[in-house]
Amino acid sequence: MGAEKKLNGPAPFRLRKQVERKVRAYEKHDQLSNDVLANAECHCASQNERLTPIRRDLLKVLSEAEAPLGAYDITERLGELRRRKIAPIAAYRGLDFLSRVGLVTRLESRKAFILCTHPDHSHASVFFLCSACGEVMEVPNEQLRILLDQSAKNASFMTERRVIEIHGTCKPCQMKKAAAIETER
Repeated sequence: MGAEKKLNGPAPFRLRKQVERKVRAYEKHDQLSNDVLANAECHCASQNERLTPIRRDLLKVLSEAEAPLGAYDITERLGELRRRKIAPIAAYRGLDFLSRVGLVTRLESRKAFILCTHPDHSHASVFFLCSACGEVMEVPNEQLRILLDQSAKNASFMTERRVIEIHGTCKPCQMKKAAAIETER
């Protein structure tokens, strides 16, 4: 009987801890979504634009995504969120708006959309895309913005959109690859 109590005692404790960790993760994720939406509301208001319910839902879908999403994936997830079928054109219109106001960026090489992590900057960012794990990092670069603006001015060219993508391998994937090579030796 004593051994039985010992075996049964820690299991509920471990289970409770696992549940608590999951709840904290969900709360953190919900807070992130709420922060994204609150920041988007302020950003749109500062540009005299309106964040409609479908645009809010598009941001929610993108904030919950683990990776950049294509338009059809977004449309499908938006339909699940709204519990009804969504016409792709509705999603495209919303994504066009969100791109125009700087809340979403389209990654050209992946034909996918990602939340803009720095909507208040001038969008001279570099997107580093890991070919191994799919991770995408947005890095604002003021020097790049100045260089691009000057180059466009010299060419008498008005830029509409700037998306610079660099494909390669992130540090964690480099380390995994190095460790795999080392274990093969």
